[in-house]
Amino acid sequence: MKKLSIFICVSAIFFAMACNSTTNKPVDQPATESNSQINLADAKYICPMHSDVLSEQPGNCPKCGMALVEIDSVSVPVGDTI
Repeated sequence: MKKLSIFICVSAIFFAMACNSTTNKPVDQPATESNSQINLADAKYICPMHSDVLSEQPGNCPKCGMALVEIDSVSVPVGDTI
């Protein structure tokens, strides 16, 4: 019975440590400039989920980690703003 209790405690500790691990890869920054300095005319890449994330270089969105797509390949309905 004592061995079972120790096993359960050790298992619970390992489980708790695995759930709280922070080994996620950092998200790539899309550009060296901040998004506030990039205007739509200069931007070549945009996040499909966050239209405020613009970049002059390919990369990943810092908010969601999705790959940025070329603005030419994104269709924006007339009247919507980016």
